[in-house]
Amino acid sequence: IGMDFSPTGTNEVNDVFMSGGNTFDSGSLQGMRINPTVNAKVRYLVSTGDWFSSNDSHGIQITGAGVIEDIRIIGAKVFNNWTHGLALEAGANIYVLGSTFSGNSRAANNTYSGISVGANVSEFSLIGNRSGKTQSFTDIQKAGIEIAAGASDVFSVQGNDLRNNLTA
Repeated sequence: IGMDFSPTGTNEVNDVFMSGGNTFDSGSLQGMRINPTVNAKVRYLVSTGDWFSSNDSHGIQITGAGVIEDIRIIGAKVFNNWTHGLALEAGANIYVLGSTFSGNSRAANNTYSGISVGANVSEFSLIGNRSGKTQSFTDIQKAGIEIAAGASDVFSVQGNDLRNNLTA
């Protein structure tokens, strides 16, 4: 894992600011994982202009049973990952803005999406992203944005360019 925020017990990870084009490339698992256990917290994390590419799982995975709140992914480059570019499976107040997702789903064409939102995830925004084939990567992603059926509420998906994916 390139960057792992997985506190346990009652531990917290707060006020993390990553900027300047950090590179989380060619990892054996995720480029970045946020995964607090029950009673643990990850809050107020900002990633600006970072690179999550060619990892053997998701580019970015946000999951876990603990508190995940106010996560901002801005201007990320998420390319050529084995499964989803972004797997958003938990959390509240998650913002993904102006990022690019392309060439993900290397494990199997038309199986994984650029951005995947799990069932019942609420309070997220996906704004102004590009998710699909680009000049540098082929069209192997299932969908640009895939939101699983469930009771998701209070979310905004707007101004995204989702051209050239295999399914949607």
